Amino acid sequence: MRLNRGDRIAGVDGLRLRNYFRRNSENVNCRTLMGEFSMSKRRAQNVLDALRKLKVISPCEFQHDKKMVCYETTILGNALGMAKAGRPVKRASAGTVLRELLDRVKAVNDREDLAYRVESVVIFGSYLSGAKRVNDLDVAVELKPRGLVNRCRDSHRLPISSFPAHSAYPIPRKIFLNLDSPRSGSNRGSTFTEIRDIECAA
Repeated sequence: MRLNRGDRIAGVDGLRLRNYFRRNSENVNCRTLMGEFSMSKRRAQNVLDALRKLKVISPCEFQHDKKMVCYETTILGNALGMAKAGRPVKRASAGTVLRELLDRVKAVNDREDLAYRVESVVIFGSYLSGAKRVNDLDVAVELKPRGLVNRCRDSHRLPISSFPAHSAYPIPRKIFLNLDSPRSGSNRGSTFTEIRDIECAA
């Protein structure tokens, strides 16, 4: 999701609302809205009603204050809280950054004195769209313990399924860069030397 200066959501400045959601994802109510936007209680309630209609907030499961309804951000609200406001970058520039990242990953994996190595790199988001300009470069990195750290990996790593579903918006497409041997019948076989082919593979 991308916001531009001057965008308004539910009658308030979009960028200020984004920042408000970042700080109050589980504490959206009249009081915090009034403090953030210096508005009256009546207007704060109108904003809350508009946000509910936009499905970016929903009532909290547990209400601790009987005099005031508290809301939390939905998946769409979380996406708004993570919205970008910077200018799009050229695809070529993003590709340069990606190659530099992979060079650093290779340097890390070549060092046996480090406790972790990079098992895989996942690319997702607007970079896979094929557009000449992209919002940013979205990358996730999977770490794997080595040496003595491997003995206690269960206490250091959590399965992906343990993270709450609302922590990020859905990722419909992605490319895996497997840093070990390619796996047959999978798209996890890309290597450092094949980075130039990523755009075609997308």
